[in-house]
Amino acid sequence: MRSWTMKSMVFCLLIISSYGGWAQTGQGRAKALLEEAKGYMAKEDYRAADKKFRQILSLNEVVPTEALYFFAFTLEKNHQLQSSRNFLNKYTDLTGKSGEYFNEAKMLQNRLDVLAREIEACEYCDNDGFRLITCSQCDGSGHIDDKCPLCHGFGEITCHKCLGEGVQISKNQFGENVYKTCDVCTGKGKETCTQCRGEKHVVQDCPRCNGLGRSGSDVLCNHKEHFIIPSMTQIKN
Repeated sequence: MRSWTMKSMVFCLLIISSYGGWAQTGQGRAKALLEEAKGYMAKEDYRAADKKFRQILSLNEVVPTEALYFFAFTLEKNHQLQSSRNFLNKYTDLTGKSGEYFNEAKMLQNRLDVLAREIEACEYCDNDGFRLITCSQCDGSGHIDDKCPLCHGFGEITCHKCLGEGVQISKNQFGENVYKTCDVCTGKGKETCTQCRGEKHVVQDCPRCNGLGRSGSDVLCNHKEHFIIPSMTQIKN
């Protein structure tokens, strides 16, 4: 998993906030996992460390506040910059200038700021600095021509006035039914689809790239126009 979903991020930060400030010394499983994570960090195995931090955040117990800083550091190394900034902000919010890793946190913040400026100035990468490549689903157009979701490609839908009966029924002054050919569908029971206007298909924003024509990849951007994309590049969903 390259990055946290917004839902997961909000959930974890709400749990953290609910403690009103985490304990300065961990306990139980959380403390053990934190030590394992720091061990992986010492070996510069940040992907393994990331997994340990995720395990910590899934536990229902108080964990050391320092875990926030170390996780933010790990996320930066894994180029999950938005998530790194979120956890770093939570660490500084909870500890202020009294945090054990205040100076280190400031340096990390500076690095994130530099990276953010480089990314903001670059038109070739996403918010985490990964290269954007032509979307394979829409071939870069940002749009797809798809079967109309309302009429399912038939170009017609059930008549809204006669509800498919083809006739309109009313009562005369004697209470008898009076049948009249529907003036909307002329007795067919169907009318032209209101979404595709009878074209049977609609042009919509590409669901993979959200209409941008480009999708994120797993390749770090060099912030230059000319860039060779490795053949095994994976597209980020």
